Amino acid sequence: MTKREAVGTRETIIAQDIGKFPYLNVADSLSRVPGISIEEDAGEGRQITIRGLGSRYVKTTINGMESASAGAATDAAGGSNTSRAFNFNVFASELFTQIDINKTVSAELEDGGISGSVNLQTARPFQYDGFKGAYNVNTRYSDVDEDVSPRASFMLATS
Repeated sequence: MTKREAVGTRETIIAQDIGKFPYLNVADSLSRVPGISIEEDAGEGRQITIRGLGSRYVKTTINGMESASAGAATDAAGGSNTSRAFNFNVFASELFTQIDINKTVSAELEDGGISGSVNLQTARPFQYDGFKGAYNVNTRYSDVDEDVSPRASFMLATS
């Protein structure tokens, strides 16, 4: 229903869509949305741009609360992020149940994102009826050091 109501320059990605993308972080998942491109660092999506404007012009909120990640992560060279842009590589894709992307400003939105805004929504208590569970398991193999790196996540909800 949420995706049906998202008209015009608004895009909505729900958890089932995010789970279909073979990506490890939110920036890489958002790269599939038309009008969004990502800035990569060491082969991993880090920041996003909307409609060609720089990543510092995108307002990012988590559950409607403004969030900033300046200095929270480092780039491939070990330097810290000192720009206003949000680092999407901090969060794994499976942490969020819905992502709303507004590509233009409107009166109903809080100001701050010239190019657009992104709202990341996490799972909330009593969001699902009955017992629900989701899991994700994957591995990475490095040819250089011949090492396997496993990664697993799961979510359980009951009401």
